[in-house]
Amino acid sequence: MKKKNIYLISTFDHNINKKQYTFNVNQILVKDDTSCASTIKKVSNKANLIILIPGKLKSYTHTNKIIKKIKVPIIYCSIDNNDLHDKKNSIIKNVNYIIHGFKDKSSQILLESAIKIIKYHGEKKF
Repeated sequence: MKKKNIYLISTFDHNINKKQYTFNVNQILVKDDTSCASTIKKVSNKANLIILIPGKLKSYTHTNKIIKKIKVPIIYCSIDNNDLHDKKNSIIKNVNYIIHGFKDKSSQILLESAIKIIKYHGEKKF
């Protein structure tokens, strides 16, 4: 079985114990909307799943344009539950999975969910 690749794209570092998983977890830090969009585009060819935790970026225009074109499943993690009412709403409409109220201690739970999502999409042959 080929090892699966998960890309965690975020504006802040996450303390994830990568050794306990049988898949690759690649964390990439971004600083703005443009770097976030270009990172998603770059990793989409080799990713089985993208986890996006953008934090509080000032704009989401470029990121949203790229997300609309990506076929890889994306989990969007909002830091607070107000995302439905602000400018992130356009991203939320274009991703497969959403986790509201994400906290730093939720990282391990997030990766457990990622395993299930990859298995599901593997069966669908996305």
